[in-house]
Amino acid sequence: MKPIDLPKFLAYVRRLSAEDLLAVMPEMRKAEQSVESTLVIREAEAAVKSCPHCQGERLAKAGHKDGKQRFLCKNPACKKTFNALTGTPLARLRMAEKHIDNAECMINGLS
Repeated sequence: MKPIDLPKFLAYVRRLSAEDLLAVMPEMRKAEQSVESTLVIREAEAAVKSCPHCQGERLAKAGHKDGKQRFLCKNPACKKTFNALTGTPLARLRMAEKHIDNAECMINGLS
């Protein structure tokens, strides 16, 4: 959304009826979850310092897959690719937008 459109959008939202707001809120929550999970993944990508397979520190960026930065280990004995979530409990999970809600449930002892 263009920055100039944001004030118009907010003014429109303020004029919505209670019923319309209740209908919009679940969609806004989905968008919020997507943004939060993207920020968490970007933070994890910035923190990658070594290969999770061999702990080698010579890394190169190797494109993107499913919105996540891939890395290539430059260690001649390894040469594996990985992303920031490899070797973590979040590796190979689908629906990244639900990771934060799932983590909150685990912290609260829910299934």
